[in-house]
Amino acid sequence: MHLSGNPGASEWVNDKIRDPIQRESLAKRLVLRNMCSVKLANLPKRYNYSALLELVPDMVACRVFYDPISRKPKNYVYVELSSNEIALKCVNKVNNKEFQGKRLNASVGGGLSECVDDYIPCSLRLYNLHWKTTKGEVARHFPGSTSINIPTRMGRSCVDRRRPGVANLMFGTVEEAIAAVDEKQGCVIRGRRVSVHFCPKKLKSKIIGLVVYGLKKTTTEDEVRALFPQASKVEMYPLGGFAVLHYALIEDCKLDKKNAMGAELKKRKLKVVFKFQSGNHEEMRPEAVTETKRKNPSSLIFVKNLGRSATEEQVSSLFPKAKIVSMPRKGKACRGYAILDCKSVIAAKRILAKSYVFEGRTLVVQPASGKKFELKRSIM
Repeated sequence: MHLSGNPGASEWVNDKIRDPIQRESLAKRLVLRNMCSVKLANLPKRYNYSALLELVPDMVACRVFYDPISRKPKNYVYVELSSNEIALKCVNKVNNKEFQGKRLNASVGGGLSECVDDYIPCSLRLYNLHWKTTKGEVARHFPGSTSINIPTRMGRSCVDRRRPGVANLMFGTVEEAIAAVDEKQGCVIRGRRVSVHFCPKKLKSKIIGLVVYGLKKTTTEDEVRALFPQASKVEMYPLGGFAVLHYALIEDCKLDKKNAMGAELKKRKLKVVFKFQSGNHEEMRPEAVTETKRKNPSSLIFVKNLGRSATEEQVSSLFPKAKIVSMPRKGKACRGYAILDCKSVIAAKRILAKSYVFEGRTLVVQPASGKKFELKRSIM
């Protein structure tokens, strides 16, 4: 795809960098990043960034990955250092070391693709961001970026605070992106050393198993296997009330899911969803639980953090093209939220794409489903 309107478009075609000098420069940095990285495996369940910093004080940055199923960091992390020599010393120091009751496994390697064509030209990705990080904080460190996207920050009420954030940045030229990696790797944003790397292309996800929700704590592996006989491996999470099933063949996985529709175990109805693995080999996610809600967008929006002194006139002036459906009060004071009708789905999306400040408060604007509206109306 050739974009004539982009000043850096002449450097790349069909999402590939065509300049041989730029390709060689990028390839060297990809190899070097893997050589200067250390993979720490067999980490304890509740480790965090501060503990990693104490374990490897020389690290320039790190990449921590989050498991949305168990809602905790994965048991491995990539620590990035300034040179291959320091990486080798780190392996010798940390390998087989006792850490919070676990014996660590350390090896050199960053787990990153070294193929230039696997990355988006002129685009970078930041890893290990604090969940509160804003676009403005990122922009102060990367003033040359043309756009900043923080995909995991969908509104603070929807963010798991234990989940490391990421940000995707676009630059005008490939040289600017490469220079940003060289200069800003390990920069500190909100007290965290941030990993700055080239943004990988999003590849198609594949099904690797099933996640079964609704299990009792007393449920055994044999009882789960009786319902899912094709599973090659079953991981039980009794405290979370779910199990993760792995399969050798995708056909067996789909067959078990089909046969388990409407299944019950110990008088509990089970919820069975696919488990996916991204083509970028790092992110694994369950099938979206809220996907059915997104298929039916509404013109209603839910505005929070208005404060007790807000009036209908002030809200109407802030959202002139929307109609107030509900703005409950307790006595003379506002309850701090309102439900508005934007009259069309497109108008609602335009409002949701913007940020709003009211009397020094940053408002939280979210889609409002019909169920949410009925719930709010019932408690008024």
